[in-house]
Amino acid sequence: MYKITFKLLSPICFVDRPIFDGIIAYAYAKENLKEKFYQKLNIDDIIDFSKMPIKMHQKGYFISSQMFFDENINFIGSWKKRWESKYDFLVGDKSRKIRTSQGYFKSFNIPLNLFSIPEVYFYFDTYNLEEIKFLIDKHIAFLGKKGSQGYGLIDYYEIEISNIDFENNILRPIPKKFVNLNDIKDYSIKFTAWKPPYWLPDNFDECVVTKEI
Repeated sequence: MYKITFKLLSPICFVDRPIFDGIIAYAYAKENLKEKFYQKLNIDDIIDFSKMPIKMHQKGYFISSQMFFDENINFIGSWKKRWESKYDFLVGDKSRKIRTSQGYFKSFNIPLNLFSIPEVYFYFDTYNLEEIKFLIDKHIAFLGKKGSQGYGLIDYYEIEISNIDFENNILRPIPKKFVNLNDIKDYSIKFTAWKPPYWLPDNFDECVVTKEI
């Protein structure tokens, strides 16, 4: 097992904690689909993620954890877009009115759940550590959501050997049907995705997840 620690340059935005195999799945898809890759994949773009360089548990989920951190300051930010009159010249004579309530020029002010965290870490196991590093170095510049807005930017990362007990701790979402609840403590039950792609409805199930304090 390994532990990877990311040092962050900016607050990170997330609702559900990122899972390491989801991060590697993004990089793996981008590397393999190349020019066919785009941010929002659809059902026709699904590739075989079982060939990723992360070991898979015999029950079908990857041996990798959700994101952990030791300290944070949670606050609400916002993602804004609005039209400013100084840009009226871009429209020219095409329109007498800019519609900011709908369409391309629609204004918005969306609240974002932000965390000021100096570093985050994940646990994982792999048969090819160099490929993990390659995928991260080439395709992963930020963690969480809204990286295009400057959130979750990665400064650098470090990887070390870990003796974490993956089998006897809930470190990631695992379908409830795979877990003997009598053998564990400090868990919650949540309907969530448990394998990549994490947006695919077929990958959702009632899962045992880490109990967050």
